[in-house]
Amino acid sequence: MKNTGNADFSGVQRVDYQINGGDAQLTYIITSLPAGGLLSFTFRFDLQPGDHTVRLILGDAETSQTVSVAGADIGVDIAQHRIVTGSNVEFDIRITNSGSLTANNLTLTATWTNADSDVAELQKYDGDIPSLPPQGETTVTVPIQVSSGSYYFSFTVTTSTIDSDPTNNSTQSPLDVEFIDLRVHVLSTESLGWDGEGKSFMSIVVEVENAGVDASNTFYVGIECEDHLTTDCATSTQSDPIPASELSKTELQIWLPIGNTSTRIFAVEDEDTFRWGDSNAIDAAITVPPPPELAWTLVRISQPTVASYWSDGTANVELDITLANNGTDEPYTVTFECTHND
Repeated sequence: MKNTGNADFSGVQRVDYQINGGDAQLTYIITSLPAGGLLSFTFRFDLQPGDHTVRLILGDAETSQTVSVAGADIGVDIAQHRIVTGSNVEFDIRITNSGSLTANNLTLTATWTNADSDVAELQKYDGDIPSLPPQGETTVTVPIQVSSGSYYFSFTVTTSTIDSDPTNNSTQSPLDVEFIDLRVHVLSTESLGWDGEGKSFMSIVVEVENAGVDASNTFYVGIECEDHLTTDCATSTQSDPIPASELSKTELQIWLPIGNTSTRIFAVEDEDTFRWGDSNAIDAAITVPPPPELAWTLVRISQPTVASYWSDGTANVELDITLANNGTDEPYTVTFECTHND
C-alpha cells in the first residue's frame, strides 16, 4: 500500500480481499501511513488447484489479479482382473496423474464386501508405487484372497500432493468369483424310438466344460422339465471330476412328449445346489419329432390250426402271419388286432 497524497494518514482503514466473487474478508487494518509512505503485509488463504480471481479492496479503490494454483489429479481404474489358483483374484490397477504437479507418496487401499454380508474387508497395497509426474501413469497388481461368491470390490488411491479432483480417486466393481466354472452345452438330441402313446425315448448328449482354474469334484449332470405337470421328466447321472480347461461328455436318456419341451439341464456338485458358475444350468427347448409314417404290409396269413380245445367249447388257434417293412428302420411298436366270426 502507498500513500500518494501530501498529508499523513491517521485513522482506521480496512483492507479486504475477495476470491472468485465471494464475500469480502478482512485481511488488514491501516491505522497510520505517512505521505509518500509504503506499507507491505502478507496474508495467506487456501485455494484449490485451478485459476482464481483475487480482489484487494481499500475503500473505494481495488485491484484484482488471477492466481493459478497447480495440483496433481489422481485417477484410478481396474485395467483387468484374473481368477487364479490358490483362491486368489488378481486386479491390475491403473493409476494416472492428469494434473500439473508430481503426485508423491501414493497409497492404494482395497476394500470388498460379500453379497451375503455387510462386513467390509480391507487390504492396503504393500508394494512400491512410484511418484507420478504430470500426465504419468503406472499399473500395479493387487492379489486378494477370497472364497467363491459374489463380491463388491473398491480401490482408493491417495497422495500427499494437493489433488485438484479427489472425486476420481476411487473405482468400484461387482464380481462373481468362481474357481470351478462349469459350463453346459447341448451337443445333440436324437430320438431312439417311440412308444405309440405320444412319447419318444430321447438321447441328449451334453458337453460340460470346466472354464475355471481348479479341478472340479465329482458332479452330477441332469435334466428336468420346467412343466411340472409332465410326469417322470427328470434324470441325472454322476460324472467324474474335470480338470481345469478340459471337457467331458455325458449322454442323458429320457422319455419326452412329442413336440417342444422346455427343460433345465445342469451340472452341479450336488443336486440341491446350483452354485458353480453362471452357465452350469441352462434352459434348453428339446424338440421331439413325431414317429415316422408306418409302412408295414401284411403279406400272408396261413390257414388256422387248432392248437387245443377248452371245456367251455372254445379253442386256441394258431396263425402264421408274415409282415413286410417297406418304410424306415426306426424301431416302433406294431399292434395286431384279431377278430373272429362264429
